[in-house]
Amino acid sequence: MNLANLIWWAISGVLLSLLVGVTGGMLAHGNGSSVAGSIMVGAAAAGGFAGLWIAGTAAVYTAFKR
Repeated sequence: MNLANLIWWAISGVLLSLLVGVTGGMLAHGNGSSVAGSIMVGAAAAGGFAGLWIAGTAAVYTAFKR
């Protein structure tokens, strides 16, 4: 995995975590949560997804580096 692929994975992860966060917030707001609660749900979902994405990217990078 070269540096360009690693940067592309990072950009894709940021965009996907943003999408997950917005979707989670919209679903929470549509379910009757307050706006602040929806923002917290969206932030938690985006943070969790970003953490998983970073861990997965590190694992793939390590596997290809061997």
